[in-house]
Amino acid sequence: MEDEDENKGRAEELVEKAFEEIQDVAAMVKSKNIAIFPFAHLSGKLASPDFAISILGELESRVRKADYEVIRAPFGWYKEFEFRSKGHPLSALSRSVSL
Repeated sequence: MEDEDENKGRAEELVEKAFEEIQDVAAMVKSKNIAIFPFAHLSGKLASPDFAISILGELESRVRKADYEVIRAPFGWYKEFEFRSKGHPLSALSRSVSL
């Protein structure tokens, strides 16, 4: 979640943009299973935890409404997780979304 001050008033648009990224990748790998996992260490400019948690929750709801199976890791988890993904080069990747 970059450029928090600019994006606060446009949260719905930010969620929709992130959702479109998810849809594109899900279509490429032909999957309806989505994991939302905030990897803060991949960004050089972080949003506040409150803003990020709000956006991630809205994103989870938006993805779920589109009939995807969704899991979302709790905010702040770091270095201790077990993850399985499809054996496809695009099945585990990250995106940075800003407006």
